[in-house]
Amino acid sequence: MKRSLCIGILKLTPTWKALLDQIGVCYDEVKPERLNIQTYSAVIVNRSVNGDHSPQIREYLKSGGNVVLINDDHGFFPDKSFSKIFSKRLRSDLNLNGFQHIPHLDLFTTIKTTGKATLSDALRFKKVMKGNVVFMGFDPAERLFDHRYIRKSFPSHFGQDPDEIVSRVSKGRVSDLFLQVLKEIHFSSHLPFIRKWTSPKEKPVFCFRIDSDYGDQIQMDKVYRLLRKHHLKATWFLHVQAHEDWLSHFSEYKDQEIALHGYRHGTGRSKKKVQENISKGLNKLNDSGFEVTGFCAPYGIYNVALEESLKQFDFTYTSEFTYAYDSLPMITPIDSLQIPIHPICTGSLNRKGYSTDEMKAYFLDMMDQKLRTYEPVIFYHHPMQAGLKLFDTVFGEANKRSLTNLTFREFSEFWKKRDKTTFRASFDGQSGQIEKISDTSTLFEVSFRHGDSQLIKGENSVFVPTNKPTIQYEYPERNNAMISSTSFIQKLKLLKTSILDFRNRERL
Repeated sequence: MKRSLCIGILKLTPTWKALLDQIGVCYDEVKPERLNIQTYSAVIVNRSVNGDHSPQIREYLKSGGNVVLINDDHGFFPDKSFSKIFSKRLRSDLNLNGFQHIPHLDLFTTIKTTGKATLSDALRFKKVMKGNVVFMGFDPAERLFDHRYIRKSFPSHFGQDPDEIVSRVSKGRVSDLFLQVLKEIHFSSHLPFIRKWTSPKEKPVFCFRIDSDYGDQIQMDKVYRLLRKHHLKATWFLHVQAHEDWLSHFSEYKDQEIALHGYRHGTGRSKKKVQENISKGLNKLNDSGFEVTGFCAPYGIYNVALEESLKQFDFTYTSEFTYAYDSLPMITPIDSLQIPIHPICTGSLNRKGYSTDEMKAYFLDMMDQKLRTYEPVIFYHHPMQAGLKLFDTVFGEANKRSLTNLTFREFSEFWKKRDKTTFRASFDGQSGQIEKISDTSTLFEVSFRHGDSQLIKGENSVFVPTNKPTIQYEYPERNNAMISSTSFIQKLKLLKTSILDFRNRERL
């Protein structure tokens, strides 16, 4: 029987659209009465279903369908008693293939669980008739639009754990978890899983970001020369006030992107002041001949004032790690593109007493972790901070691994093109086909099992299971020893750092 490899969802909200677009699957909003085993390889039940529609879902399962239940088990787990608890951190204890690398999820929300705040209690898999049912005790899509933030520690093998103020919700891990759920239910039904690839080429994306905070011309030129040595492009987020008298100098930087970091390096809760700070910086850059399409907020602070202010500008993307970090790009509630980065810089490490060699080891290890799972590698640096020379090695490694070097603008253009690309795919039990592609340059990832995938391209591309995959994931085993400490003493230290950081920020 030929089956479509398309995901059905009962209620396509903006949050769910953002999550499904980020993952890159084919999806449709569908009514229960239209469920068909040949049309949908899986269905997300994310709203209440009345009694009249329950038979359609059961008939779908009877035919071999896959159902993901969000927040409500709809009676499919009569032997389980679910209760609601508030969970800041959901510890992961699943030993299923494809899930072992997820140590925990920072959720900060109420979840439904069969017991403790562990993933095995909030995520249940079950065979029902010929199909599969997954119950998730929280809404992963809804978590992506939370923009509260908190200071967190980041595990390190090379010294004290560095810390930074970042998004409360670990959105990258939440999205990754749901990706693995979709893969698991497809593989359990002997179906391949298909999504649009996350890079315009086979190799993952490598971006480098410079936040120019108070940097002088000598410091800035040192960074530029190092990039040119390795023939790399980067994105320069300019603190305009600090360079106001020599903005034209940046026009000499070849193959680099100039973006905005604000006129003043300040943050605030006044929409008017935030908007004025963006507008003044943007006008100064435009007057100097720069076409600016990107913005990142000073201190990485994404708040209501910034979100409301951004509605007044036509930025292609923004990048704030208090909105998201260590994640694929994603659409925000105001329909703008957010490009997350790894939030630790040399300044973060220097505050913990790292030597330059230890900093270098940290960034090389972080790059290696990301490349094992084919994630984008996006680091950043402040020219006025120590540690620039370590990036000589990091840049060399990026080239050695043939990573896809893009500016933030180029990455955003690719990602928006990816979001708009539509396709259909099918599988008959022996072979599959991708068709009706709106952009034939798109690469697709085809997986038949956890751990490896094929990358294919082009209209009417045919695929079959293979023992020679294009890419192989190296999921690390969960290492509880590498989960950042949440002891009382550590919490006090993070609180003290946050208070000092708050006091030292420039206010608009």
